[in-house]
Amino acid sequence: MAVLTKHRRTYTLGDSTVQLGRSPRHGSISLAGRTWPVSVSSFRRLAVSAGAVQLGPSGAVLPDGPAGWEVTRRSVSVVRNGARIDVREEGFLRKSTSVEVTGEWAHRDLVAMTAAFALLARQRRRRMIMIMAAANSHG
Repeated sequence: MAVLTKHRRTYTLGDSTVQLGRSPRHGSISLAGRTWPVSVSSFRRLAVSAGAVQLGPSGAVLPDGPAGWEVTRRSVSVVRNGARIDVREEGFLRKSTSVEVTGEWAHRDLVAMTAAFALLARQRRRRMIMIMAAANSHG
């Protein structure tokens, strides 16, 4: 299990980074000297795409074929034939995001970072909604 480190809107895991944009809907993934734009097409059912990786309510479409896509309140998972990529938000006040990969995956880093972006963007959007609701209730 590896933990993403955070610096402002950039999350790092080894040589890979996820950069959240100004809005929680867009960002970028950088790995091995390449950068892919990543975007959320639906927060309600959590659909995300980056390059040839598409994670959505009907499953995951990866460069090497389909896979399953599971979403819970604090985690997302990509699954196929016993192999899993799990991204979880842990902790209460000081949250951390962990990534655990089991089994063999083609394009493992891109899939893992796309799943991480999905969870991070969703959690960031939730926080923004809560902040706006609190600000408007005192007004």
